[in-house]
Amino acid sequence: MRIGQGAGNSVADRAKYLQKLKARHDEVVRHEEAHYREAGHLARSKPVLSDFVTGPDGKQYATGGHVMIETSKTGDPQKDLERGKTIVRSAEAPLSVDSEMSQADKNVAAKGRKMIEESEQKLGKLKKLKVAVGGMGSKLNTQQVKVLAEGLDLKMNPGHILNFLA
Repeated sequence: MRIGQGAGNSVADRAKYLQKLKARHDEVVRHEEAHYREAGHLARSKPVLSDFVTGPDGKQYATGGHVMIETSKTGDPQKDLERGKTIVRSAEAPLSVDSEMSQADKNVAAKGRKMIEESEQKLGKLKKLKVAVGGMGSKLNTQQVKVLAEGLDLKMNPGHILNFLA
């Protein structure tokens, strides 16, 4: 018997269905709380239970939910690296409470992994740039930084680059 399917006519069928609804509700609550707990400062909402089924007892039981998480980039590769790690941890958190990841969870985790990869690439290029300019990073102007960044195919705000070089 699947959640959402009719409860059947017998007392035993209704009791079994109600037990499944309660178990699913508890799993949804644990699942969304795990996302929220791991999202930390990136959480834009508390856990929201959004899909419900009415049980044979007349009560509503959650069968789905969500937590809104900030997934945008800051432009600072070090901050974005940490942000990407937090996004992945939050998206995968339901696994720690024996709950499966939804397709939405998998998509968010993939976005976080991409942010991590891009940030690591930028940080690698910044380290090369820092070595190339030696201790002269603080003496560079914005135009010089743009030229150096273009040479490394480093698409970043010159201000962020200067902060890293300082």
